Amino acid sequence: MTRDRPDLLLPLMADLDTVVRQLGSQGLGAEVVIGDTGSRDPDVLAAYAEAPPEVTVVPDMVYHFSANNNALVRSAPVGFDTLLLLNNDVHLGGAVAVTAMLAALAEPETGIVGLRMTFPDGSVQHEGIELVPNGFRRGLPWHPGRGEVYRPGPPRYRAAAVTGACLMIRRSLWDCLGGLDEQYERECQDVDLCFAARRSGWGITVVDAGPIVHLENATRGMGDGSITDRRLFLRRWRTFTTAVRP
Repeated sequence: MTRDRPDLLLPLMADLDTVVRQLGSQGLGAEVVIGDTGSRDPDVLAAYAEAPPEVTVVPDMVYHFSANNNALVRSAPVGFDTLLLLNNDVHLGGAVAVTAMLAALAEPETGIVGLRMTFPDGSVQHEGIELVPNGFRRGLPWHPGRGEVYRPGPPRYRAAAVTGACLMIRRSLWDCLGGLDEQYERECQDVDLCFAARRSGWGITVVDAGPIVHLENATRGMGDGSITDRRLFLRRWRTFTTAVRP
C-alpha cells in the first residue's frame, strides 16, 4: 500500500516497469497491482493516470496491511501462479532479484521466499526472521544480523520466516492458507503466514541477490506497531520451534 510520497512511488513504478519488461524478455508474464490509501499528491495521481496497461491501481483503500493485501490479490486482473508482496520503499533495481526468488521458489519443498536487504548505509536490514529466545520480548519476531555490515553470503538459505516487505509465495499456498490473517492489522501477519506455511510442511527460503535497499517503514514511520497484534502472535506461536538456520 502507498499514499502520496512521490519520492517513493515514482521510482518504484519506474523500477517495476523495468522488472516487467525484463521478465517479459525471459518469457515471463507479470502484472503490477498498487493499493493506494488516499493519495492526493498531483504527481502521484498523474503517474497513476499515465501508468502502462500492466499496472492496476486500486484507489481509496483504508490502511489495513492484511486486508489490503488480500483485496489486492483478489483484484489482480490475471491469475498468475506466483505472488510477490512488495513495499513501496524497496528498491529492486531490476529483475535479477525477482528471477533469483523465482528460482528458489521452484524448489519443490519451498513455499515462501524472502530477500536479503540492506539499509541505505549498506548495513543489513533483513536476512530472515527468528523469534526472540528469552527476556521480556521472548517469542516475538526479530531480525538477526540487523545493523551488521552487509557481506555476500550463500545465494539461498532457510529461515524461520521472512518479511512481508518483499515476500514471494506460491498462489496455491496463499489460497490454501487464506492469505494474510486479517486479525492482524499492522504487524506480525507476515511471520504468521510463514509459520502457517511451515506447519503445513513448506520451507521458507531467503535469497541473497546482492544489496537490495529497503528503507523500512518509510511510509508508516518507525514505532507504529500494535500491542494487539503482538499479543495475538504470542498466543499462537510463542512455543513454535524456529531453529532452522545453518
